[in-house]
Parts: sequence; C-alpha cells; structure tokens
Amino acid sequence: LAERFVTYPADGRIGRLRMFRKFVADNAVDWVMTATETSLAMPVALKFLNRVRIAVDLHGVLAEEARATNAVGPFQYRSLKYRIWSLLCFYDRVFPVSDKLTGYYAPVSDRIRWIPIYGGVDAALPEQMPAGPGDGKTFRIGYMGNARAYQGLPYILDAAAALRGGGVPVRLNLIISGDGETVRADLKERGLTDVTDLRCDVSHDTANDLIRNSDVLSIPRPGTPVTEFAFPSKLPEYLATGIPVIITDVGPVGELKDVLREAAIVIGTDDIAANLAAAFAQVYEMDNAARADLGERARGVVAREFTWPVLGAKLCGALNR
Repeated sequence: LAERFVTYPADGRIGRLRMFRKFVADNAVDWVMTATETSLAMPVALKFLNRVRIAVDLHGVLAEEARATNAVGPFQYRSLKYRIWSLLCFYDRVFPVSDKLTGYYAPVSDRIRWIPIYGGVDAALPEQMPAGPGDGKTFRIGYMGNARAYQGLPYILDAAAALRGGGVPVRLNLIISGDGETVRADLKERGLTDVTDLRCDVSHDTANDLIRNSDVLSIPRPGTPVTEFAFPSKLPEYLATGIPVIITDVGPVGELKDVLREAAIVIGTDDIAANLAAAFAQVYEMDNAARADLGERARGVVAREFTWPVLGAKLCGALNR
C-alpha cells in the first residue's frame, strides 16, 4: 500500500475541489475515504466529477453533540442533522464505530453499505503493567480524557470520595485535556485535592505513560444522546494496559458484552457513583494474581478484536467487495 502525504490546500472550496480532482485523476484513485461528519461534501462532489467510490469512517453523532453542548439552536440542529443524513445517502461504504450508530442513521443506513468497525490500538501492545504496582498500599484510580459531563468524571470523583470515607487509601491519577480549573474546583468540593495528581494538556504519548501508573481505570459514561451511539475510544487503550477496567453499560458496550465479559467489569447506570464505588472496592480487594489474570484476558481480547491490523483487514475487505 503506497503512502503519499500532501499539504491540505488553504484556498477556498473551489480551489480545494480543483486540487482534489487533479490529485484523484493523476494518481488513478478509485476510492476516496474521509473521517467524521465534518467533511462529507467534498467526497460526494468527487464521486460525480471523477467517478470514484467514496467511504467514510463515521465516529458519532455530531448534531447531537452540538445540541448537547448548546453549540447550536433547534433550527441549526435539524439543519445539520438532515444535511449529514442526506450526504450519507451517496456513500458507497460507511464504517460506523458501532452497530447502534447504524440504527441511529436509519432509514438512510443499511446492512450492506454500512459495516461497523470499532476503534483500535497499535498491534504492538504496550508492556503489561505488573499487578498492584507502587507502594502496595495506595489504591490509584486513573482517568484520561476531557472533563465534559458525558465522559463521567464526576462519578469517579464521587466514588473516590466514598471509598476514602470508608477508609480506602485512594489516590486519583487524572490526565485532563483542556482547562483543569473546573476539575480543581470539583476536587476541592469533595476534599480530594490532597490525594490527586492532576496533569493537563500533555502529549498523547506522555498521557499513555502517566495513565499506566494506576491500579484501576474507568469509563463511567452516563446514557446521553452522544454516548448512546459513540464508541468509547479509550476502551481499547485502557484494556491494552492490562490494568483492570470498569465501564458503564451504555450504548455500544451492550453489543460488546460477550467480548467484555472476560476483559472488564461492566456496571449498570441506575446509580453510577454507587455502582462505580462498589466496582472500585471489588478491584481493591483483588489480590495481585486476580488483577493480573483480568489484565491478561483484556489484552487477549484487544489482540483478537481491537488492533489496527485486525480492523484494517475488515475495512480493506469491505472496500474490495
């Protein structure tokens, strides 16, 4: 597979279209693929102008996220939603990040053109962390990501506060993208500032190194119009560390239950903070052998289901049909 990187043109839409038309023609391109819902129009134009087939790696529900964050009003929400749906009708292959996302886009979706492909990680998995690293006394709870409510960080803080109140020597290992002021305020409110290591806006590689200094990782997303359809991208990364992982049964997690049953602890959403605290306590009570066994099984699942070579083979097979 040849790779060629070109500078994305800075001129207007017409200039970009001319550049891409020439690039596609000069390089005998037969498939044009884009990612996310923000760049759907250009491939559609190329489909008709250059007679190529087009595909998209569909990550989530942009319109729902924009509405949830109050970035758009009711009219703009409907306009954005139906523009995306209309453009997707022209795509020859759509790769949603979950089977549930396919259902969200019905009736423009189908089971022939739409083929779910989950998020993944590099084939060379990081070295498995030894079970119970550190001083053997402190229970280190790790999280990396943004502080938006739908990611569930407040539940981690509530659960950690409950455990600390019950005598568990917790320490929070938080790697936050974006401003950490809100997180600092939340920590102070719960009396957790003195037991928290907080880093903000570090590089991806640094974040991956820092998160490995944890005894448990969690993805406690609540059910929202965003999380019900979007794949939790941190899940394969977390599982690959070999550190015990706790995740809420939200959205695409349901279609992965058979896989996750052996790799993670899945909790309900009826009372996320309480369920998470109970799951944290469960991991805290595990001996090193039990933690290591759970981590080895998780890494085995990643190797079978979530590495880029595995997912890439599925994608290439779909494009070559």
